[in-house]
Amino acid sequence: MRLDNDDARPFERKNGAGKPVDVIITGGAAKVAEALPPAFLAENTVRVADNLVIHGLLNLIAAEGGESEHA
Repeated sequence: MRLDNDDARPFERKNGAGKPVDVIITGGAAKVAEALPPAFLAENTVRVADNLVIHGLLNLIAAEGGESEHA
């Protein structure tokens, strides 16, 4: 399983198109993701995202009527 750390691209990739993302790890935790057991990575889709991406998604959800403590 390839770990992605491309903050400017969406979570869906060629190798993961149509697959749900099981685990999102925020930036700075890439080394933790690399240390995950191979069996876990084979069974789960893991993506690494920058904290600003997560903050932006929370703001988008809040703007569309959802709740977010980070808005």
